[in-house]
Amino acid sequence: MKPTDETRRKISFGLKGKKPWNKGLKGVITYSKERNLVISQKLKGHKNWNTTKGWHHPKKMIQKLSKMAKARWKDSNYVKKQMMANNVKPNKLEIKFKNLLNILLPKEYKFVGDGQFILGGKCPDFMNINGQKKLIELYGDYWHKGQNPQKRINYFKKYGFKTLIIWEKEYKNNFAAVKGKLLVFNQRKVA
Repeated sequence: MKPTDETRRKISFGLKGKKPWNKGLKGVITYSKERNLVISQKLKGHKNWNTTKGWHHPKKMIQKLSKMAKARWKDSNYVKKQMMANNVKPNKLEIKFKNLLNILLPKEYKFVGDGQFILGGKCPDFMNINGQKKLIELYGDYWHKGQNPQKRINYFKKYGFKTLIIWEKEYKNNFAAVKGKLLVFNQRKVA
């Protein structure tokens, strides 16, 4: 919010005659003009640590850090801790979908998208709890934009799981088709 001219005048009037809050404080270092000039000359040509060109880590170090971070995300305990720390809970769409599953396929699927089940560093949304190796992924249009769902299907297939991907737009625009997909995926007759 930008203060009005009147507010600015009042603030100015209130500060007249007062010394700055940091003037005379101990621990505040002030240098003479000569000292500032010496420091300036020494720093000329010195690259700042946080600029892209002057980043102090060599490329090999950056690659090593990247590799270590990727390895951590493959550890299921690490992923669970991260999800707990971020307080991951089902979103509105996942709650609605969970209710649909409970009506259509009661006691068949459980929401595990909060880190209850991690498979090779990946966390599916819903998992079959009746011994079948089946997963359901609910893809939000915004968060999964441009992603290839086949990659996720193939990833879980390596672990012996069949995966069904339901897109948010599918769920909202063609509810009957989603019901049919769920029933076919679970080898039930379509009504």
